[in-house]
Amino acid sequence: METHISCLFPEILAMIFSYLDVRDKGRVAQVCTAWRDASYHKSVWRGVEAKLHLRRANPSLFPSLQARGIRRVQILSLRRSLSYVIQGMPNIESLNLSGCYNLTDNGLGHAFVQEIPSLRVLNLSLCKQITDSSLGRIAQYLKNLEVLELGGCSNITNTGLLLIAWGLHRLKSLNLRSCRHVSDVGIGHLAGMTRSAAEGCLNLEYLTLQDCQKLTDLSLKHISKGLTKLKVLNLSFCGGISDAGMIHLSHMTSLWSLNLRSCDNISDTGIMHLAMGTLRLSGLDVSFCDKIGDQSLAYIAQGLYQLKSLSLCSCHISDDGINRMVRQMHELRTLNIGHFKPGTVADDGK
Repeated sequence: METHISCLFPEILAMIFSYLDVRDKGRVAQVCTAWRDASYHKSVWRGVEAKLHLRRANPSLFPSLQARGIRRVQILSLRRSLSYVIQGMPNIESLNLSGCYNLTDNGLGHAFVQEIPSLRVLNLSLCKQITDSSLGRIAQYLKNLEVLELGGCSNITNTGLLLIAWGLHRLKSLNLRSCRHVSDVGIGHLAGMTRSAAEGCLNLEYLTLQDCQKLTDLSLKHISKGLTKLKVLNLSFCGGISDAGMIHLSHMTSLWSLNLRSCDNISDTGIMHLAMGTLRLSGLDVSFCDKIGDQSLAYIAQGLYQLKSLSLCSCHISDDGINRMVRQMHELRTLNIGHFKPGTVADDGK
């Protein structure tokens, strides 16, 4: 008896189709009725993010996405109202609006007019017209949000962080890259230092503060006291933090990744503070910190020997310093020592 693929049960076809890339999933739906029905099984599209250009009305778009069980959407270009998306996908879980430069507070305000309990992830990176007003809407209606990306939203201020700290208590990941109006006061709000006004985002595990130029060591004090669940902290290009701030971070036992890249005021003394604490870091980046030298390597070997990844690009280190350090670093898997300054160890990359 001859067996053909058309004889397979729809559940088996769906299992096969689930391994295809997104474009091919769409193509198999056009082969025949049986394949179309199988390809519409929700297991085929589990975890898929729909990438959309919203240019003109398409009445069948959102019913089709919902039939497939798709609940994650990235908007590549926004020519229509954002409310068109929210109304069309009431059970949306993830909304990526990164790079939608024409998105305004007004447009976002018209979209978020009631609670959206299903939404867990919102990416507004490089939406440069967004201000604290939008964060007020987000804090009011997106109470279950766990991931918020605000990188490059340069109009966000401490007031916006106060609103986040007031409304988004389930937030686990927050990206504030290049939000240059944010200062120690705003980080204090997030860390629950102003309980009379806002409880804070005390469940934060991932915090990116890259290029937030107004931050000082006081922010690190707030973080160490209030954000005790933090696992990943990115402070790269924060020129206002110093060695003294490392004392505050040195006892954050949940922290496993710390990025101090291009923090010009971090020196061997700062690394000493980190090494003398109770940290269990697995990743550390001090690349382009001009004041880091062989003494830091000795401190790392003594107190941060459990590191699995270490970046030392353009630090003032030598062959002897590396040799002494690696004898104690039995867990180290990645060592980045490229881009050296004249007179230091040869540039061999990793």
